Amino acid sequence: MVLSWVDFELMPGQVEQVRDPRLQGLPFAIKQKHIIVTASYPARKKGVKKLQLWTEAKKTCPELITIVGEVCRFNRSPDCRT
Repeated sequence: MVLSWVDFELMPGQVEQVRDPRLQGLPFAIKQKHIIVTASYPARKKGVKKLQLWTEAKKTCPELITIVGEVCRFNRSPDCRT
């Protein structure tokens, strides 16, 4: 029996790491509007949480790198081209 665990919540963050390998190992989060959508594992270790207000996340982790999320980047629908 093989068990597999996939963190789909972090998928947008993994896409950003592929786009910019310099983010590897750094605390970063993706925000939409004023809410954190997902956070990297280093950011999570420092207390950043999903659905946290961006201002609170920055207080929790001052060195947090913030990426403005573009939903279309992660969507493959034909009417959503970037």
